[in-house]
Amino acid sequence: MNKKTKKLPAKKQANEKQYDVVNTMKDDFFTNPFESFFKPLNSPNTDIEDKGKELEVNVDLPGIDKKDIKINVQRNFLEINAEKKTERVSDRQNFFAQERSFSGFYRRYVLPSSVDANKTVCDFHNGVLKITLPKLKQEKEKPKLITLK
Repeated sequence: MNKKTKKLPAKKQANEKQYDVVNTMKDDFFTNPFESFFKPLNSPNTDIEDKGKELEVNVDLPGIDKKDIKINVQRNFLEINAEKKTERVSDRQNFFAQERSFSGFYRRYVLPSSVDANKTVCDFHNGVLKITLPKLKQEKEKPKLITLK
């Protein structure tokens, strides 16, 4: 929040926050309309870096267990599916409550080059998923002359 927002009454601060969220969504939409429209609001932060011979993908997945993450790699696509399930049981005298929650995340990334799925390495540490994807050597295609008939 900026200094002006802090001086506003609580109701106006809430309106300012809503305004900022709407502006961010609007800016994202006009920058990349398809991704911003279909991207879920709870989509984790993702970085994809080209390191020359390999791509490195880092995805923030706090609170997710390693066993609940599924990764699929194929040519120049990377799919990540993660689920978070929690269950809380409370048993006190004359009171019984049980709560469950479920949230999930699915994202398919188009990678800038084809990768070798068999040599992909994954690591999950402190809520950050790190995927190293070696690039496939691509042979340069020779131009083909097409004749008109």
